[in-house]
Amino acid sequence: MALHIYNPCDFLNSMIAGWPNKLHEYLPMLEGWILPKTGDPTHIRGDIFWNGSGVRLDKAVNTIYGGQLKWMTSRYGGVTWIDDEVLLGMTGLRYVVLESVGINPSTKSVHEHRIWLFDGDSQRVYSSRTDPHQFRQAVNEITADGHPIVAAEFLALHSASADQIVREYTQ
Repeated sequence: MALHIYNPCDFLNSMIAGWPNKLHEYLPMLEGWILPKTGDPTHIRGDIFWNGSGVRLDKAVNTIYGGQLKWMTSRYGGVTWIDDEVLLGMTGLRYVVLESVGINPSTKSVHEHRIWLFDGDSQRVYSSRTDPHQFRQAVNEITADGHPIVAAEFLALHSASADQIVREYTQ
């Protein structure tokens, strides 16, 4: 088994530190493999997905922080994760884990896909195998018109807002 987790619980800082060309180094992510001695491997990948809705990024950041002082106070107080959850929710972003169970290396087929959705302290799991209808609904819940858009792509789509925020919060 191998697992890599990175989550600073501070989307704004991740954006500022990685914008525009190093987002992959700073945005939250989870990746893991289970490679059993017998049977097929399982892969998990966690990311922040955008569902295509929400308020503009610059408006959400301004509503939550109103400027550098509140953001820095939250950071030094160790409570940025609270504002981070609100920011993600306002912009239509959310944590998602995708799991591919039973990957056959020779055919590249997957026995089952699972989507893990997290809301505060609770999580929901949707399986392509045991409940395909609910699984399709979960896909629709985490995608923009059926197209998966992860955080880095979201920021690229909202580059004018990202540019403005980076300028304001790095002065």
